[in-house]
Amino acid sequence: MLKIIQDTMKNKTALQELMEWMIEESEVIPVDPGDVYQKAKELLPKEKEQIIASWENGFWEGCEEELSGNSGLQYYNEQYEK
Repeated sequence: MLKIIQDTMKNKTALQELMEWMIEESEVIPVDPGDVYQKAKELLPKEKEQIIASWENGFWEGCEEELSGNSGLQYYNEQYEK
């Protein structure tokens, strides 16, 4: 069962995963705001990985010269770790 859940979540953003989790949880019991906050905190590393991967996979022809030396991690830290 866990493998199926992991496979379905593989191509989702962290926010999409949080939204799906909220819908699934609210079908069983009302979702507690503290639980939503905790789940969002759990998803922060995934969001960071997605941002870094997007940066590193987002290069296009001619762009390498302008951005040489910048990595996805460097971009993430400059934008979101202030």
